[in-house]
Amino acid sequence: MANLANTMEANAAAILQGEGAEDSLSRVPRTLAAFRKADPPVFNGSTNDTEADNWFRAVERALLNEHVPYDKFVEYATYQLVGEAQQWWQGERRLRHQQNVNITWALFGEAFYRKYFHELLREARELELLQLKQGSMTIAEYTSKFEGLYRFSKISQGTLESCEE
Repeated sequence: MANLANTMEANAAAILQGEGAEDSLSRVPRTLAAFRKADPPVFNGSTNDTEADNWFRAVERALLNEHVPYDKFVEYATYQLVGEAQQWWQGERRLRHQQNVNITWALFGEAFYRKYFHELLREARELELLQLKQGSMTIAEYTSKFEGLYRFSKISQGTLESCEE
């Protein structure tokens, strides 16, 4: 999970650094109200691992597109949690504050994936990826299936060293 956190921080930093080509007015940090007007998705705590991953990626993309300051990512993203997910986050946040832990975007992502995408699910997806055969699927179907499984793999998460088992 530490590698996932490092990868997420590096991805966000790289994207934020790459914004220099835009004019300075388009990079003005957005308020929470402006971010919400962009209509980022909400997450209710679905146990569907793909829905959880889709939500996380969509919110991260919205945060970057709206030029939200990195130190506000967690605040803005967690505003999009509702129902069970909001209750989970309130408890998680309270626990982290009691431990005097600074909650970064990477730490939030690590906690989110630990809660909504259990390691056993990730391992099952990786095994399915390793055993994937085209069979009677068309190339387009096979590619779609491969990409759907690959996005959950350790390699796509930037943790190649954990694949050397």
